Amino acid sequence: MKISIVIPIFNEEEVLPELQKRLRIVQNGLGVQNEVIFVDDGSTDNSFALLEEFCRTDSRIKVIQFSRNFGHHIAITAGIDYALGDVVVLMDGDLQNRPEDIHKLLQKMNEGYDIVYTARKDRRDPLFKKIGSFLFLLVMRRIVTDPVAVETSIFRAMNRNVIESFRNLRERNRFVVGLIDWTGFSQSWIDVVHDKRFAGKSKYSFFRQARLALDAIFSFSTFPLHLASMFGFVITFLAFSIGVYIIIRKLIWGLTLPGFGMLSVSIFFIGGVQLIILGIIGAYIGRIYIEVKERPLYIIKRKINILNIIREFKKQ
Repeated sequence: MKISIVIPIFNEEEVLPELQKRLRIVQNGLGVQNEVIFVDDGSTDNSFALLEEFCRTDSRIKVIQFSRNFGHHIAITAGIDYALGDVVVLMDGDLQNRPEDIHKLLQKMNEGYDIVYTARKDRRDPLFKKIGSFLFLLVMRRIVTDPVAVETSIFRAMNRNVIESFRNLRERNRFVVGLIDWTGFSQSWIDVVHDKRFAGKSKYSFFRQARLALDAIFSFSTFPLHLASMFGFVITFLAFSIGVYIIIRKLIWGLTLPGFGMLSVSIFFIGGVQLIILGIIGAYIGRIYIEVKERPLYIIKRKINILNIIREFKKQ
């Protein structure tokens, strides 16, 4: 049995020495063959130089360096693509996920589950990130129809069946947690403590959180399209009702409505609704456009201690 630990990295030079020290203790205590795959997602600080040094001192450390920043979930995908383990553990590199909890994940896996994810106690995130996550979960629970557990975190373990199935899912706008859950394999969870970020700042700004949320929504739900249709029916009903009201006023009381103000409001209102509907439709069409170009998910600049395994993926 072999364990692969996949960790995406983006400008984490302040965290990496402590992360490596704690990971080495965990690796030495696993009792089975293991590897750690760091995916450098186009870091602009000293992260890659530190990762190179880790590789020189420990052959179990492997590094993939992207040619540029492709995104957190793409980096996780690359790590999974090159993982050789029978079990793959995913975790972030900011030490909010404790490496010491890997043992707990593996123990739970031994009970026969295909996926074991972590439930975070008392999240130690900035307020804006907590608010963003709350709103995201609130929306996702109500509109996602696919079998996706939206409350789960990246920190998880999964077996070879899940890994091979996930590798066939090559869509460009990726929400890794949703894609893993979508495979439908048996899963359970463990409770873990969620630490504060060890050093540096979170790379997930509010804008990036919102973008990830949209990727998740448009990937696993057609509700926005149904919402656009409902808007159209509502506006049509309102317009018809107002027209009937104006005719009745004219025929019965001989009254007409003042024209300019109401006309202006109506035009702006209907125009705004049309733009919203076009935006929703455009979001889906834009994702189709990205998919049909069939560009690779990522471009690798350099690999260290990585076997040059040729893999065949759909659409890559």
